[in-house]
Amino acid sequence: MNLKIPNTKYQILNTAELKKFVSEFNFPNPNWDSLPPNFPATPKEDLSVEEKCLFEAIKLAWTANEGGRSLLLRKLQMTLVIFIGLISLIGLISLMKSSEAIIRPVQAATQQIDAVIESTMSAILKK
Repeated sequence: MNLKIPNTKYQILNTAELKKFVSEFNFPNPNWDSLPPNFPATPKEDLSVEEKCLFEAIKLAWTANEGGRSLLLRKLQMTLVIFIGLISLIGLISLMKSSEAIIRPVQAATQQIDAVIESTMSAILKK
């Protein structure tokens, strides 16, 4: 049975090839260049329970090695960029909303100063 691999163009992975990869994988000296297409998201529905466990162990070893670390680092960087962007956007929105509250007291103080000046001028002019 052939499985169509998602996220790759026209690559088909034979279940027998995946089973062969899992059974022949060398844990003490892994060859990361011989990974199946679309690894680590390779579909494993047709594998036996033992083969699924071995495939998960291969994914764990790959994650602990350079390939997995670099993928994890890229995902972490993207997540960090998105997080910082969201925090900045929330801060900008709250700053824009709070700017109205900052302006109102200044306007009120200006009106009070105008009233003080007016009353002072009228007192001076009365004399």
